[in-house]
Amino acid sequence: MTEEQRPQTGLNIQKIPDMFGEDKSAKAKSNKKVYAAILLPALLIAVAGGAVIQSRKSNNNSDTFQASLQELEQELQAPDSAFTERNEERKSMLNTISETLEKYHEENGVYPATSNIEELFVEENFIGGIPMDPMHGESDGKDGLFGYTYAIYDTDNGRQTAYVLSALLEEQIGNYTWTISSDDDERENFRNYELSNVSLIEESKKTSPKRKSQ
Repeated sequence: MTEEQRPQTGLNIQKIPDMFGEDKSAKAKSNKKVYAAILLPALLIAVAGGAVIQSRKSNNNSDTFQASLQELEQELQAPDSAFTERNEERKSMLNTISETLEKYHEENGVYPATSNIEELFVEENFIGGIPMDPMHGESDGKDGLFGYTYAIYDTDNGRQTAYVLSALLEEQIGNYTWTISSDDDERENFRNYELSNVSLIEESKKTSPKRKSQ
């Protein structure tokens, strides 16, 4: 029997694949929706997880950097016992020198001239002799030297009626000036011992820098 002569079964054979095809397509679309519903949240979780991990790494790097900075800052701020002791000695010595100058002022009405400041310490039997900075004569790393300076000034009250004592104090980075003065007036060049009214206190004036008029 040829294909043309086959009896009709009431079922359109040609449409069966189409029917299955339609069913399969619908099922595939349904499956795609299911897969998408499952995979999309998983993908989002994976992306979020990666972001969290990256964030933690970034935070860890940031924390490590901050810790390094804090450690460096602590090292810089940590006092060195050697120069801390020298600084305390300098402060104490300036106070003692100031007391000697005030005593001289009470007795004479003026403060001593820079030319005889060292003689004053000898006459007063100053403890330890002429006061010297622990690092006297050493460079301060700029244009000056470590040492105690004495600057005398004229005021409305008369000649040689004000003074400024100074010393360089050490720090981890650089130095700074510590002063004691007879009044509250701000003055400049009190460490410029090339001026005639400023003296670098030392045992021998032979090693003092040449002076010029103020």
